[in-house]
Amino acid sequence: MAEQEKRGRGRPAKEDALTPAERAKRYRDNKRAERIAIAISRDASREMEPPDAPSRLFAELDKALARVDALERELAQARAEIAALKITK
Repeated sequence: MAEQEKRGRGRPAKEDALTPAERAKRYRDNKRAERIAIAISRDASREMEPPDAPSRLFAELDKALARVDALERELAQARAEIAALKITK
């Protein structure tokens, strides 16, 4: 009987296995595609949602928070301009 060479521990490596960088890129691409698909399906289903649906309320909240941030930046800029004008007097 011919002796067989003992194989190493663990699962054998595949010849066509992806490198970690390739796996990471595939994962990012899938996440990006999933995000786009969710956005498209959200837009398509908006007409069917009742006005108090949670996803619609979250979208409105996001818009409101973005508007608050913009207004706070404008306020800070206006305060800086007022302070500069007070200094020049």
